[in-house]
Amino acid sequence: EAAALLRTGVEAEPDSAELHNHLGNVLQGLGEQKAAVECYRRAITADANFTPAYQNLGFLLVSQGRLDEGLEHLRTAQRIQPSVTNRLLLVTSLPVIYDSADDVRHHRARLEQQIREMVEEGVQLDTKDSLAPTNFFAAYQGFNDREVQSALGHICRGPDSSVAPRGTRRGSRLRVGFLSAYFRDHTIGRLNLGRVQHLSRDRFEVLILAAAHNHDSMAETFRRAADGFVQLSPHPGPARRQIADLDLDVLLFADVGMDPLTTTLAWSRMSPVQCVTWGHPMTTGSPHMDSFLSSALLETGDAQQHYSEQLATPPTLCTWYYNPRSAAARDRAHFGLDDNCHLYLCPQTPFKFHPDFDVLLAGILRADPSGELVLIEGKVAHWTELLQARFARTMPDVASRVRFLPSQPNADFLELLRLADVVLDPLHFGGGNSSYETLAMSTPIVTLPGPLMRSRITAALYTRMTLSECIVDTPQEYVELAVRLGCDTDFRRELRGRISQTNGVLFANSNDVRDLERYFESLVETNTAAGRA
Repeated sequence: EAAALLRTGVEAEPDSAELHNHLGNVLQGLGEQKAAVECYRRAITADANFTPAYQNLGFLLVSQGRLDEGLEHLRTAQRIQPSVTNRLLLVTSLPVIYDSADDVRHHRARLEQQIREMVEEGVQLDTKDSLAPTNFFAAYQGFNDREVQSALGHICRGPDSSVAPRGTRRGSRLRVGFLSAYFRDHTIGRLNLGRVQHLSRDRFEVLILAAAHNHDSMAETFRRAADGFVQLSPHPGPARRQIADLDLDVLLFADVGMDPLTTTLAWSRMSPVQCVTWGHPMTTGSPHMDSFLSSALLETGDAQQHYSEQLATPPTLCTWYYNPRSAAARDRAHFGLDDNCHLYLCPQTPFKFHPDFDVLLAGILRADPSGELVLIEGKVAHWTELLQARFARTMPDVASRVRFLPSQPNADFLELLRLADVVLDPLHFGGGNSSYETLAMSTPIVTLPGPLMRSRITAALYTRMTLSECIVDTPQEYVELAVRLGCDTDFRRELRGRISQTNGVLFANSNDVRDLERYFESLVETNTAAGRA
């Protein structure tokens, strides 16, 4: 509706840079990136000094994987109107797909150096009324992000808008707010819907704080499941006041680092207790974030060094995940796949494919001449093109056996998982939601957990199932196990049976929600004892 009105506006005022820019923002929100780019270019043509269009165009091109072109526009924005926001956008702009491991290290060094320089200069961004960049793609480089994020915490400053703890008002129930822009049919929605539905209403009052307008069926289920639903303003100042006025005991950020508004709000305090969990598995660096909710299943013994928050490691994953059921009945021909090949599937977004992973993928295809590696095209076509070009350089002898399929409806995606002989978990940043879905289909996943939690989710699910055969310790073991699963029908059938027998513990498990309840209560008790006011 907004797009239609703005199109009418630009037809009446074709020289209005502001209207073209607004239309570009709306189209970007609708996923029409190509049209959004054209709108921003028209805004620049209409007014060569209109900074917001350069900023938006630069950011969008960077997110499409067109780093050099995007940086050029961001530099122009900074030259016309110098600001901390523009400088942060320049500093945190990273490749979506890296050329090589050396390329990863180069961009990491640049990121760390330039953020350190801003801290040393005493640069600060007042986020009271301004959105802050997310630094989203840093999590995919494979490094401990605590230092970088904590440095951002020195730069991005937000107000303390919280009130004193509520004590025992309104009976004994604790008021808990769940905050995200993704309470819809999305990974964040699937990880959190059961939490919202099954938290004890004798002990908790549950509010949904929606940082975006979502209207699918899952979004409506969230509305019905919560005791209260708050549609937040898209502007940080009013949104912050909305949250502070709710008089919460605990504010849980379901994710930080994926959405600009929630990322910006994380630099402030709006509740006596604020915590974050692993919707985007990366520490926030915020001095206002008290706790990071993880799990003993997910972390190593020295994991606190990865977090600026106090790390919480309850015995379960603290999520109520519904067992996904496939309503379709597909065969390989439906996807254009060969019944006679050994199907190795890695159903992850292209930016999870760290260059280190190429060696393992090439090793599998070289060891199994009948193997075919199936991947999913990126949301942005250029991501797929960049990954294909890298494969042509890193494994030219087997790149012809890498197939990209279009993004699939969920029912077909589940069937694709079921049809695979083996699913491959990427290095450094593995599967989360997709691992739940794969194990629900009883398909084995090969995983090589690293030190960071974002690489350990699949292994945590296996540990919960008391099944360890697919957790490996070295790249060589990864290749050997994947090929054995691909080629040895009896071994694969036996392992599928064991997964089918044990995967029930992952789904609709009330122990997870009970642990979540204890976690919330312990946060409030600790805060009360500390006497924060």
